[in-house]
Amino acid sequence: MKQYIFVFIVVFLFSCNNKKTETIDNSIISVDTLFERKIPVLTFNNNVLKNDIDSIVEKEINCYYFRKDTTCLYMLVRALKNDTLFGIFSCDYYMIDFSEIGFDEIKRIDGIYGYFKYKKFDFFCYTSCMKYTDLFYETSDSVKVKNSPLLYVYKPQIDDSRTQWCYIYKNKELIEDGKTTCKQK
Repeated sequence: MKQYIFVFIVVFLFSCNNKKTETIDNSIISVDTLFERKIPVLTFNNNVLKNDIDSIVEKEINCYYFRKDTTCLYMLVRALKNDTLFGIFSCDYYMIDFSEIGFDEIKRIDGIYGYFKYKKFDFFCYTSCMKYTDLFYETSDSVKVKNSPLLYVYKPQIDDSRTQWCYIYKNKELIEDGKTTCKQK
């Protein structure tokens, strides 16, 4: 009998907590946080990226969390003393902060710089991709992006269940450094 009461309490508390995270705290969402801005449309170096991006897209479509309208990928670069690390990560639109954070060398924070679409997937590139690699080029086009109210509810966390591909970028080549792929449907 005690086991059933314990299970009931756990389920009740989980359902209360789950409903709480679905509501949006309007006090933290203001005109300043919900905004639109334009970012450049990019193109990428086919010789270096095409095969890897093809592989990622092929895997991503079959991920259990994949949703055609919300799943996207972002690219990020971290420059270390001896290596430049290049990563491609899966996420949902509401997880991306389109604020103009600006690049800060000390905190290693940078904002979304540009965007490209490839095989029906939206890819977002951080400023560091432009600063530390020559893999992306601006086109004359731009797109409007805006922050989602869900961004301010979402709590960032390490999520190894989503696709993550990491490379070392050296001599205009990507050398695979590690990857995690999602559970397939």
